[in-house]
Amino acid sequence: MDDNVKEVNGTLVTNTDVTPPNDWTNNYKDMGGDMLWGEGGDVAGVAKEYGLSGTVKPLFAMESYTGDAISLFELSGSHYIYNGIEGSLYKVKEPNDLQKIVETINDPNKGMRALEIEIEAL
Repeated sequence: MDDNVKEVNGTLVTNTDVTPPNDWTNNYKDMGGDMLWGEGGDVAGVAKEYGLSGTVKPLFAMESYTGDAISLFELSGSHYIYNGIEGSLYKVKEPNDLQKIVETINDPNKGMRALEIEIEAL
């Protein structure tokens, strides 16, 4: 089994002990599975297009019922937000700790807009 996932109650989930933000999931299949997150998957390809190298570690993706195709992953010790509809990639500058990122997203007075992000240039 890949280091990026673990089995919990018969379901593959991303390998993190941090609980996903509200309306997000860590269910690997629901996040797109190997097609998106595998070594030759779509997100690894996008990261490479942006000049990034290393192993993409999936963390969370917004639930499908939200209508958003946004996911959060880790690469070389940094956190990134990937918008699958736009094909855009953003580096999360602050906070730089996964638990604090989740707390910020869950805060009704902050949300994702409160994350300090930097768009990655092609």
